Amino acid sequence: QYTVLRITQQWLAGAESRNPTPVPLAHDWVALAKGYAVEAGRATTLDELVTQFRRGLAVTGPYLVELLM
Repeated sequence: QYTVLRITQQWLAGAESRNPTPVPLAHDWVALAKGYAVEAGRATTLDELVTQFRRGLAVTGPYLVELLM
């Protein structure tokens, strides 16, 4: 399961190592997940995390939560 996301994550990690600038590449994991038909949401606070976690439990199949710290 989640093979596509794991492969994409590995590819993106390799892209960062090839990036000659000291600024890391930004990733929009929610958009990436949705591009692969995986439901996803973003949380920036504890309340948002609780909401996203509950949404994830309510769906059938995978649900990605991007937690911005």
